[in-house]
Amino acid sequence: MPLIIEIDGDTAYVRVMLHAQYHLPNVRGGPVQTMIGYYDNWLVRTEMGWKITKMVQTITWNEGNWYIVEKAAGLSE
Repeated sequence: MPLIIEIDGDTAYVRVMLHAQYHLPNVRGGPVQTMIGYYDNWLVRTEMGWKITKMVQTITWNEGNWYIVEKAAGLSE
């Protein structure tokens, strides 16, 4: 759900909530990682509709086994 929407002609800024919970059984700890934060999105209007030109993720809280995220992204064995 958007927290902020600002439209200025053919550009826009939107902030949306992030609540992600990952589950992956593994040998390095618990099977759950939870993150809370938000995404800042900058958009431009095109002939085909609104397109995101930039997105920044900000995590304000996390809990659990961060290894799950690294393994899912292929950064850890």
